[in-house]
Amino acid sequence: MRQDRFGLFGVDTLLQEPPVIDGARVATATGYRADHPYRIDSAAWRHNGLDDVSLDHFVDRVEMLREAAHGIVRPGAGLATTIGLELRFLVYPLHRGTSWSIRPDFPWPAWVDMVENLDTPAGKFPAYRIRMNPGATLHDGEWIYLWYSRQGFLGYLLHTSTPKAGPDGEPTGDFYVFEEGMRVTSVQVGAVTGTPLVCEEGS
Repeated sequence: MRQDRFGLFGVDTLLQEPPVIDGARVATATGYRADHPYRIDSAAWRHNGLDDVSLDHFVDRVEMLREAAHGIVRPGAGLATTIGLELRFLVYPLHRGTSWSIRPDFPWPAWVDMVENLDTPAGKFPAYRIRMNPGATLHDGEWIYLWYSRQGFLGYLLHTSTPKAGPDGEPTGDFYVFEEGMRVTSVQVGAVTGTPLVCEEGS
């Protein structure tokens, strides 16, 4: 990542060709079903062990939103990607109403929603609350909030829901709802450069 007076940027490395190591090419995940320690186990949510396609789709959507909240911004399947693409996570100066697209190759809108004092385990910080809409795909009643301050990234909150479908594929009137957030637990200033360092652990 790099930062200058115009904003906070990062090279889109996740979509590049994987490196060759000892003559073997490293495999890349093709979707959101790749196993990892924190992936939601949709089987544990099923009633009576029955398959639920709407739940499986919901878990995939939750994982996509989680990645977006952590700065992983993949395009949809089949979209062309420019090698060495630079993502724009923040635009300076930040103020309420500032808006931009995180990805330059297709819409990934972000904007400063408000400025507020954010309570965290590390203390209270004046922070910019930034909303993002990954791929312009969020529905009414869904949101992703990111908080940044002069100390750095302070946390996020995501909320999503989807109608539950029965075995016939028709909506049952019930909804699956998921909400997850994180706040920093400590903030330290580097002794050598004076650059703020932010610990991003939390729940």
